[in-house]
Amino acid sequence: MEDISRAFDSARERKAEVEVVKQNVAENEEKTKQRKTEIEEELSSIQPVLDQAKQAVGSIRPEHLNEIRSLAAPPEAIVDVLAAVLTMLGVQDLSWTSMKKFLSNRGVKEDILNFDVKRISQSLRDKVAKLIKKKPTSFDAAAIQRVSVAAAPLAAWVKANIRYSIVLEKIEPLEQELQEEIANLEKAQRRLRICEDELNELDDKVAALKADFASRTTEAERLKRNLQIAGSTLDKAEGLIGQLGGEQKRWKSQAKQLRGDIAKIPLRMLLAAGFTTYLAKASEDIRSKLLNEWSNITGIDNFSFRRALSTESELLQWKAMGLPADELSQENGLVIVNSTDRVPFIIDPASACTEW
Repeated sequence: MEDISRAFDSARERKAEVEVVKQNVAENEEKTKQRKTEIEEELSSIQPVLDQAKQAVGSIRPEHLNEIRSLAAPPEAIVDVLAAVLTMLGVQDLSWTSMKKFLSNRGVKEDILNFDVKRISQSLRDKVAKLIKKKPTSFDAAAIQRVSVAAAPLAAWVKANIRYSIVLEKIEPLEQELQEEIANLEKAQRRLRICEDELNELDDKVAALKADFASRTTEAERLKRNLQIAGSTLDKAEGLIGQLGGEQKRWKSQAKQLRGDIAKIPLRMLLAAGFTTYLAKASEDIRSKLLNEWSNITGIDNFSFRRALSTESELLQWKAMGLPADELSQENGLVIVNSTDRVPFIIDPASACTEW
C-alpha cells in the first residue's frame, strides 16, 4: 500500500511538471512564432524590391553590356553606377579599365545575382550610400534609363541591396531573439519528452502495483476464509482487521492533509520565489513584515522560507561547513544556492554568508 501511495505521489508530481513544461513549450512556440512574424514583416516590404532588381539584372542583354564596354569616354552616370557595383563586390580598382574588365567577365550577371547582402558591412554601406547621395541623378531610375539600358537595372540593384542591408541590420536583434527562443523551445521540448517518459514509467509501475495488490487481496480473502475455521485464529484475524481499520482512518486523515499541502505547494513556491527575487536585498524586519502580508494574501499560515526550500539535515550540513545558524544567514544561503542563473543581491551585514 505504501508503494502504491509513493507511486501515486511521484506520478502526481510528474503530471504537474508535465503541465508546467507543456505551458512553457506553448509560450516558447508563441514567442518563436511572434519573432518569425516580426522578421517576415520587416522583410516583406523590401524583398520584392530586391527580387525585382535581380530580375532586371538577369534580363540585361550581353549586347547592352558590350555597348557600355565599347565606350571610350563613358557618361558620368554609368561610371557612378559601375563604381557602386564594383565597391559592393569588393573591387578596389574603380578605373574605367577595371570596369571594362569587369563587364567582359562571362559570369558578371551571376556574380551580381549571387551576391550575399549579408556581406555588406557598415563601412561599405556608408561608402556606397555616400556615392548615391553625392550623385543622386546617376541612380535615378528615369535618368539612368535614358543614359543606358544596362546601367538602369544595376543602379536599381545597388539601391535595393543598400535598403535590404539596412533592414537586415534592423532585424538582427530580432533574429538573435528568434535563435534564443528556438533554443528555449527545443530545451523545453526535450524536458517534456523526458517527463512524459517518466510519467509513462510511473503509470506502468502503478498498474503493476495495483495488480500485485489485487492479487494479494485475493490471497488475503482466501486466508481469511481458512482462518474462519478456527475460532482462535478468527479472534486474531478480527483483532487484526480492527487494527487495519484504525490504520485506514489514519491513512485517510494523512491523505487529506497531504492533498491540502499539495494544493498549497504552488502558493508556497510563489512565496519562495517572491522572497528570492524581492526580499533577499531587504533587512530582517522588512522580510518578516512582507512575508506576513504575503501569507495573509495567499492564505498560507506560518510560511517559512527555510522549510519551503530546505531540510533540517541540509541546514545542519551547511552549519558544519561554516554557515551561521541564524535565520538571516540561512535565508541568504538558500537565496545563493537557488540563484543559478544570476548573482543575487543580499543583505549580509557580517559577510557571514558571503564568506561561506
